Amino acid sequence: MEDDVSVSSRSPAGVDGDDQWEIHVDTCEELKLAADIVKDVTETWSAFVQTFDTEQAAGEAAFSAIFDAAPSLQSLFHGPRAVQAQKFVLSLGNIISHLDNPAALKVEVETLGFAHLSVDITIPRIALFRDAILDLFEVELGDAFTPTARDGWGQLLSYVGGSQIWIRTHFSARLKVLQESWKAANNRENPQVSDAERQKMLKQTKKDHKKNEIEIDPEVASTDSPDSSESSFSGNTGHTVLGTGNSTKVISDRRRCGNCLGTLLNCCKCCSFGKEANQKEKQDDGMRKEKRDPKPKDTQKSGKSQLQAADVPRTFTEMFQWNCAVMGLSGRRWMQEILSSFTSMVEHIADMRRLQQECNIVSIRIAKVTAAGVNWVNLSEFKSCMLAALRSLLPTVWDTTHEVAWNWLWDNIETILKSTMGKPLAWEQSLVGMFAALSDEQLFNYRVQLYERFFAAVPAGQDYFKQSNTRLHFIAESATNMSLKLLQDPWRMVDDVSALGLRHVGYGIPTEMFGPFTEAAVDALRGHVDETLALEAFNWSLSIISQMLVHTVTEGSTIVMKAINNNSVSQLVKAVSCAPRGERSNWVLIVKVGTQDISPFRWAIESGSLSAAKAIIEDLLAIRADRQRYYYGVDDLFQRHPDIIKILCSEAPMLLPTLLEGLIWRSRIVTQGARRVNYYVKNLVVSGSDGAFAGALPALVALGDPKIISHVAVDLVANLLWSGIVMHEFITSKLWFIASLVILMVSQTLLPEYRESFEVRVVTFVCRVLTYVLTLLRLLVQHSRDIFLAYYRKQTVRIFKVPFPKYLTKTYDLASFLLLICLILMWANEPFIWCYDAHDWPTEYCLTFEDGGFIYSVFAMCAVGLHWGLMADLAVFSTGLSAFVLVCVHVGSEIGRFMFALMFLLTAFASSITVLEHHYEDMKTVGDSLIALTGITLRLYEDDYRDLQNDALLLTAVFCFVTASAILLLNLLIAQLNCSYVYIYQNMLGYAKLKRSSVTVQTLAFLKMERWSRFVATLGLDVPLEFNEGDVGMAGGICVFEPPSQSIVATDRILRFGGSCSPDLEWPADTTKTGMDADEEQLEALEQLLNSTLHQLRKSKRGEHGSGFNASSQTPESGKGYSGYSGVSGVSALSSD
Repeated sequence: MEDDVSVSSRSPAGVDGDDQWEIHVDTCEELKLAADIVKDVTETWSAFVQTFDTEQAAGEAAFSAIFDAAPSLQSLFHGPRAVQAQKFVLSLGNIISHLDNPAALKVEVETLGFAHLSVDITIPRIALFRDAILDLFEVELGDAFTPTARDGWGQLLSYVGGSQIWIRTHFSARLKVLQESWKAANNRENPQVSDAERQKMLKQTKKDHKKNEIEIDPEVASTDSPDSSESSFSGNTGHTVLGTGNSTKVISDRRRCGNCLGTLLNCCKCCSFGKEANQKEKQDDGMRKEKRDPKPKDTQKSGKSQLQAADVPRTFTEMFQWNCAVMGLSGRRWMQEILSSFTSMVEHIADMRRLQQECNIVSIRIAKVTAAGVNWVNLSEFKSCMLAALRSLLPTVWDTTHEVAWNWLWDNIETILKSTMGKPLAWEQSLVGMFAALSDEQLFNYRVQLYERFFAAVPAGQDYFKQSNTRLHFIAESATNMSLKLLQDPWRMVDDVSALGLRHVGYGIPTEMFGPFTEAAVDALRGHVDETLALEAFNWSLSIISQMLVHTVTEGSTIVMKAINNNSVSQLVKAVSCAPRGERSNWVLIVKVGTQDISPFRWAIESGSLSAAKAIIEDLLAIRADRQRYYYGVDDLFQRHPDIIKILCSEAPMLLPTLLEGLIWRSRIVTQGARRVNYYVKNLVVSGSDGAFAGALPALVALGDPKIISHVAVDLVANLLWSGIVMHEFITSKLWFIASLVILMVSQTLLPEYRESFEVRVVTFVCRVLTYVLTLLRLLVQHSRDIFLAYYRKQTVRIFKVPFPKYLTKTYDLASFLLLICLILMWANEPFIWCYDAHDWPTEYCLTFEDGGFIYSVFAMCAVGLHWGLMADLAVFSTGLSAFVLVCVHVGSEIGRFMFALMFLLTAFASSITVLEHHYEDMKTVGDSLIALTGITLRLYEDDYRDLQNDALLLTAVFCFVTASAILLLNLLIAQLNCSYVYIYQNMLGYAKLKRSSVTVQTLAFLKMERWSRFVATLGLDVPLEFNEGDVGMAGGICVFEPPSQSIVATDRILRFGGSCSPDLEWPADTTKTGMDADEEQLEALEQLLNSTLHQLRKSKRGEHGSGFNASSQTPESGKGYSGYSGVSGVSALSSD
């Protein structure tokens, strides 16, 4: 009778009522549902999820229904409600996606069962859970929840629940043994074995080897022997008894033992292991050692014992390496590949898909490192070393239970490894030949067919592949090439695929699409390739990549990432509120899968989810506190993203005010007419990695926003740097410039008045020499270097198709370069040089250079003017003066436009007047007309308009010019200057601060590290700051006092909470909500109340429905021996191999 019921649960056709819902706990076989049932179940699940805004909301609705129907079930669910809801939807969705494949469905159910081994699942609880889910579907879907769908869901949930009980009964104790023993074996402070006991065990192991005289030829041991399959484990000491294979040598030559132990010394670096070498070799080594280090014997013995104690193997990896060396297996690289992934295998033994994925990757690595092929790999050797290492590390607890558990684990691993052993190399060669044989046209048609098949199988995929055809072809080509790269370089590809999977987490790609994409690729390629081996290789490799992407996306799809993909602030706040207070920052800053990681905050900025990014900044920079400690995420933020200011400046400058405001705490209490303000700006000053100048201020200067640079936090940092270190350095750097200007002024303007005196001429000559030496040579070296670097780094701009150094686009640098040109021309026309033959030399006046003096004076005039113009850079010492200079520079552009318009009018009217026949001599030519009209405009013309009365047309032309220039242009210039000044005045101080900050950045770029370190030490950034009297907070800030009127502080920014102070607990819910938040909560509560009422009404109309659970056996017999679980890739499915 039990068999009949069991069969009916797997094949429900022809059975009526809820008998199909019987919960079987004595077996875990495949569930086979009819095609119409599978279709209805899949459609109802999709309709149910689409009823809600997000998958998380659907999961929370399911939990609400479950807890309303059975409040006692709440004790089974631990952790944040939002996280549990997401896991529920994800797990159930994976099960639904495999309904049409019973074998794959069984693997999903087994994986789910292993994940719930610690949960006390019973048949009544399964029935309550099942009925609550069915009632929820009826309420949400109504008539769409057909009797066929209800029957299918009943069978499915009963099958899942019964399988979990069966798995828990058969495998719970075994997996617990594996977990506990593995944790103990990798604990360096393992209390089970002391150093003395471990030394004793190691000596006993070597004695056993010596007693039995079992040594391995190192020449054979260092090679992967194909005939070592006869090896088997013997005893508890970890040594190996080798059979008499063709290539296995059992010798008694103690010299070979010494060589073997010499190899052991090189591997384990433990000199005590070489103690058992033969006496002759020991004496030779002792003689050589005495010659090198003639120390007393007691000293040598003491040092040796200390070294032995320090080098005792303490972890599984160390003990495994030691056993490999003792057994002569240290030369096998394939064992190291398994060992590198063994931790992941042990940790994922309960997840068959992940275990198979790890084993497949290891099989590729083994194929790559095994030069002579797969026949040289003997997996039983790894098993022997593994068990020996575990026995040595766990001598007090090791028993038959551990023996059975670890043998069962290795049997599962070995079965999967053997299923693909030897194939990767052949697959790689076949793929290389296949891709070489395919033409470009065939590859193009393959990519087109791939997307056609994929979109036909998954129409929703078109919503995610919305790029251009060229981009889609690039994606398909990259995916295709990855199948070959995985076989060629598995080490690198594992990291690359993990990174690709994390990017897909940000894209929000459903994991259900990876499988159909792989199938579409294989089907499309099958139309162009006939070679079976190549298609098998392509399918296998691409399937592994798909599995890796699925598990990466699954593990990386946190509730925070889902909220970011939706750009929902409310979802993000709700998701982060589930985080433990000690891990809250990590939830929004890092999602790590394997060796790769992604920053949710960084992805929010890259993807344009700026609302979510702003919410993350606000949450990170919120100061929370309990009675024991403060929690402030500013250090975590800058440690994760040291260049966060630069990122925001380039990609999201609108978030900068939010970040900067989060660095400030203002006290609500005013003491003695001042308010305490803490600026936590350490990360804006010092780089956390090396203590150098942080890149925050340079990024803000490059942004060029006067409002951001005027923010109080940035202004504090800029003033701190200026007054503390930059001002002194800046003055020092400008002393030569001031001195050169003084010398130039003395030699060009003051001394020439007294040139009759010989002494004055000598002083003038000396000043000219100093000008050329101090100024000319310095500028020449500086600009030569800058020009060379500009062309070398290709930092140029094209003017009339001619490349010029980009740095010359700056006004100061251009003026400095022009000064250099003027000084060079002055030197070329220097009178003291041309008049060297004069009898009264030094003199600058002589007959041979009579005409060159004027040319020299022109260049000297330009040099003096440029020198004074460059002195405007010293205005940064006063913010007000600097602001005035900047205003003059900014309004200068308006004057330039005016001058251009004026020159146009002058040229136009001058040309026109010259053509006219008139008798006024001052306007006969174009040049005379220009001078006359310019004088009229500037009111410098001496003649009267009455002189033009005889020429009416000329007078009319002059009046038109005056009207256009003096009345129109001048008044328009005044209006423009007024408007420009009003605009500039609003940010006048900001531009001045921006100028000073740019000088600060340039100065600090050449500052020595020693001086910078001394300056940083004076800031006291490592000293914790007080919030209020006696309330010591965090370090990393600067405390100042400001007038109370400068800012209004109504509430304290610190969020203080009572209760437990454990970092593992969540923060209590924030009760301080805005009006909008309160309205939203009321609407949500009202919606939940309506849903609950509707649920009760629908349930009362439905009538009573039997729970329908009967157990074929509530006390199943536990399996014995090395029985494993099975599935698509499970052990039983591969046992026939």
